[in-house]
This record gives sequence, C-alpha cells and structure tokens, in this order.
Amino acid sequence: MSYISLHTHKKGFTVVEALVAISILLMAITGAFSVAQSSLQSSSLAKNRTTAYFLAQEGIEYIRNLRDHNGIAALIERTSNISWLEGFGEDGDPCEVDVGTCYYDVLPDGQTVLNECVNGNCPNLFIDNETHLFQYGTQGPLGAYDSGFNRTIRLFSVPNNDNEIEVRVEVTWLQGSVQKSLLISENLFNWQQVQPFI
Repeated sequence: MSYISLHTHKKGFTVVEALVAISILLMAITGAFSVAQSSLQSSSLAKNRTTAYFLAQEGIEYIRNLRDHNGIAALIERTSNISWLEGFGEDGDPCEVDVGTCYYDVLPDGQTVLNECVNGNCPNLFIDNETHLFQYGTQGPLGAYDSGFNRTIRLFSVPNNDNEIEVRVEVTWLQGSVQKSLLISENLFNWQQVQPFI
C-alpha cells in the first residue's frame, strides 16, 4: 500500500520570506537611526539655546554694572553731575539710547571696554582654548576659535520716563544651516535719582 504525503518539508527561506525579513530589519534600523539623529539635533539645539541665554544675560548684567558704577560714583563724589547713563547710553556713546548697537570686550589687563558695532554688525565671539571663556578675537589669544555666537546690545528709551531704559540683548547663531536667535530684554531704572546734596 502506498500513500502520498500531503505535507512537504521546507528547508530554508524562500526569496519572498528573505525580502520581507530584510525589509522589516531595515525599517527597524532606519527608525532607530532617525530617533538617534533627532535626539542629537535636539540636544545640540538645547545646548546652543542655553549658551545663548547665558551670553544674553551677561550682556544685560554688563549694562547694569555700568549703571551701578555711575550711581556709586555720584554717591562717593556727592554730586548730581554724573548721569546714570554716562559712558554708555548718552549722545555719542557706543550704546546711545535709541540709536547705537554695541558690544563689550575684555582687554588683556582685565579692563572691559564698550565698542560700537559698525553699521549695526557686531563681531562674533571667540572661545579661548585654554580657559573656554567667550571673548572677542581682537583681544583673544592665538588659540581662540570662532564660537559662531554673535551678541548685540541695544538700549531704548521708555516713553514719559527719563529714569528708565529697556536693555535688549540678542544672540544669534547658525544651527546647521538655519539662523537661530534669542532675544531677552530687561528694564533698568535710575535707582539713585540723585537729589541735590545739602
């Protein structure tokens, strides 16, 4: 008696099964790479935004320091002849209110100087290879490299208030091929408002 087996045994994969398996594997790998690339881009953007925020805040703190220096000088000299905007925000100053665009630089002796941006264009900040501090290339060491960050400082008057200014600091950078920017502003007041001394 003979019988015919209805079941055949397969040995190995067919071409179709191999192609389906390879396709599934490629989709899984592509998805993982896509997630990794997206995570790296998000991480880079977060790092750059944090750096930009601190650079912008540093710009506001510098203007606040100049304002405070003038107030303290007026107290020490017991005079009202020292303007709270002297040396940075008055007519002809680098950051003249409603007119100028400026940046500040740290000199080799540790002094800081305020500079006017040429046609509103400020230079990029550099990073010192040894200290990792941001500074400008004109005063930076030979080992400094361009950070890609650009910071501009502008002062604006506040309507009907001679004892208040708005400080706007904008930091820009390239994220890949896209120009990114972060703008922060803060109002500063003439806290001294020097009265005539008796």
